[in-house]
Amino acid sequence: EQPANANDGFEDISAAVRAELTKVSKPPQEEKMADASLPSAREPQLAWVEKQTPLFKPPADDTIPDKADFPDLLDDAATLEWAGISLGSEYTYLLYLSLKSLAVSKNTKVRFWGKVLTMNGDYYVAETTTDKSDLGELQELEVEGVFGPNKYTYYVMKEPGDASVWIQLPHVTPKQIIVCRQLKRFLTGDLNAVVNCYPPLPSFTSAAMPSDGTVEADKAPYHFCKEFAPNTEAHLLRAQIARITSECVLTLTGFVKEPDEKEDEERYPNQIEATEQPEDPADAPKIEEHATLLELDTWIHAELDIGPLGRCQPIPELDEDGGIVPPEDETKAKDPMMSISEDKFPAPDESDAPSQWLVRTTPDGPGKSNNSLVVVRSLKWPGAVAIASTSTSLGMPPVNLYIGYGMPKETPVPVVYTPPMPKKVQVEWPGPPEEDADPDEIPSLVEEPDIIIKPPVEDEED
Repeated sequence: EQPANANDGFEDISAAVRAELTKVSKPPQEEKMADASLPSAREPQLAWVEKQTPLFKPPADDTIPDKADFPDLLDDAATLEWAGISLGSEYTYLLYLSLKSLAVSKNTKVRFWGKVLTMNGDYYVAETTTDKSDLGELQELEVEGVFGPNKYTYYVMKEPGDASVWIQLPHVTPKQIIVCRQLKRFLTGDLNAVVNCYPPLPSFTSAAMPSDGTVEADKAPYHFCKEFAPNTEAHLLRAQIARITSECVLTLTGFVKEPDEKEDEERYPNQIEATEQPEDPADAPKIEEHATLLELDTWIHAELDIGPLGRCQPIPELDEDGGIVPPEDETKAKDPMMSISEDKFPAPDESDAPSQWLVRTTPDGPGKSNNSLVVVRSLKWPGAVAIASTSTSLGMPPVNLYIGYGMPKETPVPVVYTPPMPKKVQVEWPGPPEEDADPDEIPSLVEEPDIIIKPPVEDEED
């Protein structure tokens, strides 16, 4: 068909094209939608419900063990919201139930350490006090015990559940901490993922083995890493947690002290403990003025500092019999209760070195009062915060939390990579022998002839 005037039908054709392009498809029937979603969504949903259900079942015995202690996460969540941190009311309650289940199961005190962000699901971290029996026998030159980075034991999970979902991380060694300071790596979210890096991440040491040299599973302590293969993400995560805990867990002046009677003071000169609650509450240390909380000198580190060698205590010296000799010079040890005002980024001019901490008031402005919260944020470890107010006391210490990628911020002054020194060249010839040496024991450089042993000749048959 060829109309005489094609322009007359242009509008009809244009309207038909627009109607075809803007056509809205009808929604599928409910039965078909349910059938289509079964294989892709129903199984993960049922698995999630199965994991959460045990949290809401009333326990057969409501009695909580004496040593079990868990945080009031719902109260802390209200404090954290003022600092701009929230996990959501529903997820916070699930996390609270999961921490309670862990505390009751392990019969110990549990603290919510924070959350480490990864490329595939995040790690929720819980902190408990390490039991000395769990460490077994240690070689203190290789691994530090409860007076070092292994003071706490850490558990991680991906989604809230009962105590069975928490996975215990291996204990950390000084060599792992030294290597982790040279790495910059995002976590994958898989504790068994192999960490390919240089320098290589050490996993097993002789100190992690029983004293008799065996490696039987029933005799090896947990830090021998029966649960994880060598050089995995579990070791990297544990080392980074130790670094963040040492540098970012804060408290107020007077809330911690050196023990009056130190345990084995000659071997462990650096010790710190919480201040005991006095009989008269009026004698308890307390910050009464809001302006005092804004001063960096008011805030101190609540945990021991990890030195350049990955240790909190001086390296023990060994005597002729292999025993540990108490250190003579203790002046090199860092002050255990150092103020955060001394934490500075490296700079060409030390007088202009920027601070590693940022202090803010919330609420501020017209809503500011003497009861306003003070939030201290770490600039070296983004995501680490400490919150306190004038109502903070020994019974209610500052709230410490970390939510981040587990990596420190780049320093203003770049750190130049220095390759490790090669190993010492072995000596090939020790030198001429002494006159009274046994001639038979003196090595000879004369090549000896090869000895050819002929095979036995079989007897010929008659």
